[in-house]
Amino acid sequence: MSSAPDLLARLQANDARPSPTPAPAALRLWDSGEAAGPEEIAEEADLVAQVESLKRAPPHRVRSPPPRGFPIKALDLTRDPEPIAWVVHGLFAEDSVNLLVGAPGSLKTWTLQSLGMAIASGEPWLGFPIDRPRNVLLLDWESGEHRVHRRLHLLARGQEPEAVNYYRPTCSMQAPEFWPMLRQTIEENGITVVLIDSLAAGSNGIVENTVEAARPLVEAGRIDGVTFIFIHHSGKSDADAAKVRGSSNIRAQADTIYHFSKPEGSQATELRCAMILDKA
Repeated sequence: MSSAPDLLARLQANDARPSPTPAPAALRLWDSGEAAGPEEIAEEADLVAQVESLKRAPPHRVRSPPPRGFPIKALDLTRDPEPIAWVVHGLFAEDSVNLLVGAPGSLKTWTLQSLGMAIASGEPWLGFPIDRPRNVLLLDWESGEHRVHRRLHLLARGQEPEAVNYYRPTCSMQAPEFWPMLRQTIEENGITVVLIDSLAAGSNGIVENTVEAARPLVEAGRIDGVTFIFIHHSGKSDADAAKVRGSSNIRAQADTIYHFSKPEGSQATELRCAMILDKA
């Protein structure tokens, strides 16, 4: 007598062929040509019931392997760590989020633009080595293209520096579409350094004392292989002049922060300020 799986296979094979004229019930599953007796008919009916049960059974599902723990590893402290890869040696590392913080008029924008030109050309910046030229993008919510072009031309001092890519965004960094569009722009153009002027202006008036004010720094940190340098404002009072304005989360999300001192001198002759390391 055939087993239920064998019988199922035979029935499936029969289903694939044109159906002949049905045989009498007692002879349908028998090849010997002999009529089946009552016991054989009952046994056959039981097998048919098993086959129908197999047909109605849900498909077998492969179970996922049980969850495993984190793939931790022990650090080899006898081996020297990998050296820091610098964009500007000793100041700005590759794949980092940085803040330039100061009061209005403290030369933050001039400094950012000067940095951008040096990084794009691969020339030292104020004596700090830059190992190679990089593709720089300036996102400007503050000055406008005409003023930026004029300042960069003045900073070039008649030389022929590498171009700094420029864009004046029409939406806020808080907009849902901004960061996917920026990520695509970075990938399509091979951008490795992004300069942002400024965190407050590019956040469309969001309240700086909220956690959401730090979202642009969080999103920037999620883009691998790119160095971000943001301009941000310090507190307005003398007591807060050395503090990062807004939520403490803004400070927490930055890898490096430089604070600008109050400028000294005159715009007619020379302005000087100090760029002081505040967090590293």
